[in-house]
Amino acid sequence: MGNRVPRRGHEVPWAWRWYLALGLAAIGAYLLVSDGVARSGCYLCVGLWAIGAKIAGVRHYRPTALLPWVLIIAGGLGAERRGHPRIFRGGTPSD
Repeated sequence: MGNRVPRRGHEVPWAWRWYLALGLAAIGAYLLVSDGVARSGCYLCVGLWAIGAKIAGVRHYRPTALLPWVLIIAGGLGAERRGHPRIFRGGTPSD
């Protein structure tokens, strides 16, 4: 990959397994809980989890073109921020 600066030192091959396991657990919790605040909280956690993965990827791979990734992350944060009021009203962000 010509557009990234290799990170010095250590690779973390186990990190993706943890991410996958915790992400699947959060999705499972979303499907298992009843409607309301708990389900909305699970929905928010899944979205924030995806944003965290993007941040971790940018920090790990250090792409030379950083602006597109910053904009993608900012857009995701904006979308999650718009979902917050629905959590406090008791609905799901997809309502």
